[in-house]
Amino acid sequence: MDFAAQNYLFNIFKGDALEQALSEMYRVAKPNGRLVLSDPVCETKIPTELLNDERLRALCLSGGMPSKEYIEVIADVGFGTIEIWSKLAYCILDSSHYNTSKLVYI
Repeated sequence: MDFAAQNYLFNIFKGDALEQALSEMYRVAKPNGRLVLSDPVCETKIPTELLNDERLRALCLSGGMPSKEYIEVIADVGFGTIEIWSKLAYCILDSSHYNTSKLVYI
């Protein structure tokens, strides 16, 4: 593959499934191939009570991992140069609407 893109899919994976999916993308990539990802990430870990909420996960609101960890997984499977093109607030989970005691920025 010369180029592949995905939008809001990898963040719903749990455990090693993200690493497995990215490894497969790397395996089929041609030298200098590109992978473009658009997944919500956060700056801190999602609280467990939100992370385990399947409805929020399906809405792409609770599956996000800290951006540093996400980048590490991408690099660990073999992708070289990693560029961040945009970093905008997507959603804020607050205690008045979600089961969380702190603000979560996605």
